[in-house]
Amino acid sequence: METNSSIKFKSNDTPQCDDVSNIQNLNLLEARDKDRLSNLPEDVLFSVLLYIGPKDVDESVKLVNQSLHNATSLSLQLWREFCILTGKCLEKKYTNTNADNKCDAFRPMTLSGGLETDTVGPGEENLFRSYYFRNPCVPLDFETIDAALAHCSRTPMKVLEDDSEYDYSATGTVCLMPGAYKERIVVKGEVWGVGSTGNKAVSIRACFPQQGATITHYTDSQDAKNQPCVSVSTRDADTFEGVQKGISVNLSHLALVHSTSGSDLWGGNTAVVVDGARAQVVMNSCVVQSHSGRGIVVTNQAQIQISESTVCDCAATGFYLGDWGSRAHVTGCNIVRNGFGSRQKLASDEGRQELDYVLTEWTRLRAGPNAGVSDAQFDVVPPGHSGIF
Repeated sequence: METNSSIKFKSNDTPQCDDVSNIQNLNLLEARDKDRLSNLPEDVLFSVLLYIGPKDVDESVKLVNQSLHNATSLSLQLWREFCILTGKCLEKKYTNTNADNKCDAFRPMTLSGGLETDTVGPGEENLFRSYYFRNPCVPLDFETIDAALAHCSRTPMKVLEDDSEYDYSATGTVCLMPGAYKERIVVKGEVWGVGSTGNKAVSIRACFPQQGATITHYTDSQDAKNQPCVSVSTRDADTFEGVQKGISVNLSHLALVHSTSGSDLWGGNTAVVVDGARAQVVMNSCVVQSHSGRGIVVTNQAQIQISESTVCDCAATGFYLGDWGSRAHVTGCNIVRNGFGSRQKLASDEGRQELDYVLTEWTRLRAGPNAGVSDAQFDVVPPGHSGIF
């Protein structure tokens, strides 16, 4: 892709050092001697700045040459390229164009004006730079998904005009570089203000769809008993006191792998749980697995839309939709090989004996006078569940 790499600045400007102590008390002459960037040809300078990376361009260049730093801050092409290289803007061929997606928060928004120039004027906002910092990348900008989520705004806003190759999300988006992230993701509802026209929203996706990324909550620790891998809920103490909340979460191009101890299949031992009124998940091109419980659970008037995804190899039900008012729209998905029990227990004689005991105990309880009532606490899930319920 050809880019206009013109970055205009006055090469003869004296480097400005607003805070000399930040560069170990170097004086201005020493700083000028160390400045080699401003004398480079513009196309070479553009490549060097891309190699340096957005963090150093934004923070370190100004310590050597304030004029160059100001020029880079105004360069649309430079910051557009940073968005592309870090996967913060998505190639159009990977954009979910499902017409049934009713969540306006996830539809690209546009600003008039386009990209008629390669820079913005002094004092004007560089929307590509703002977009870059609005949408954090893990682990480049933050070390954890949780920290990146705390940075993301939940309010959709106009950002950039879509070009011929890339889409720019209207919502705050956490982008994950290829790899496995051992975290438990919890997204809570946001206060639903008077006059609100839609849910607050946030997205989590792989930077590069063709490579994907994995979020895994896989542990035998009792501290993590019955914890889901991804929890999206609007139900908390404030909700029960009458405060209305809402949240929409977009998950795309991810593998979600889950296994914890316990057997609370209704809201705990599951890979993804969506719970509460105005809690919504839009899932596209994902793989969901729970080796200890259910794959996806939607309850208490929550909503989910799943497309082109797979729910497989879950110990219990692959997809569970429960309670009055809960809704789901599932298209082009595979929900297969679910309901075979806690798979990690099947790998050893001891584990198989434990499963046999659980099956025997549950059979006895269902046949007794107190069928369905038990004080027994099982840490495993027996086979015999359905794919969809």
